[in-house]
Amino acid sequence: IVVIYALLATGYHYFVPVLLPWCLDIMPYFLLMMLSGNLLKKMDFFGDDQEIIQKKATGEGFVIQPIAKRAIIVFLFFVFIVSGLLNGSCNLSLSDAGKSITLMCMAAISSSVLLMVIMNLLEKKAKKLCACLAGLGKHTLTILCYHYFILVMTMIVLGFLDNFLMPWLTQQDDRILQMFFATEKLVAI
Repeated sequence: IVVIYALLATGYHYFVPVLLPWCLDIMPYFLLMMLSGNLLKKMDFFGDDQEIIQKKATGEGFVIQPIAKRAIIVFLFFVFIVSGLLNGSCNLSLSDAGKSITLMCMAAISSSVLLMVIMNLLEKKAKKLCACLAGLGKHTLTILCYHYFILVMTMIVLGFLDNFLMPWLTQQDDRILQMFFATEKLVAI
C-alpha cells in the first residue's frame, strides 16, 4: 500500500502543479522515512555491540553484526555525499524535492541515520554535553518563539556597531545588512 501511495504521490508531484495543503503530496516520503526508522529500531542498529552479539547468539530478532554496521555507516556517508551533491537543495515545506525525489529520500534517510550515529556516539562519550543538549531540547518551543526576536535585535546591534564602531567592515557586509532590513520592512507591510 505504501509503495502504491508513493508512486501516486510521485506522479502527482511531477504532473500536477498545485500544492496540496499541509504538503500532503510529500507525506509518502515522510512515511518512507518513518518506515526506515522503524526498520532500524527492529534491527537494533544503535544498540551496543556486545548486546548485538548476545542477541545474535540467542537468535533474538534480526540483528546486524558490528563490522557490517560499520560498513553500512561508511556506505551511508557516501550515499549522503553523492545524493546531496547530485540533488542540490530542497525545501519540503514548499514541496520542492530538488532535482529528484529519489535522491532527496536517499539524502534525507542517510543523513538522518548518520546524525543518529553521531549523537549515539556523543551520548556515550560526552555525557555532560548531552545533558546540556537535553536541557536545550526541553526548551525548543521557547527557542522557536524567541529566536527571530533575538536575530533581529542582534542585527540591529550589528547595524549600530557597523555605523559607529566598526568602519573597517566591507561594503558587502553593509549590503547584507541593508538586504536584511529591507526584507524586515517588507514583512512588516
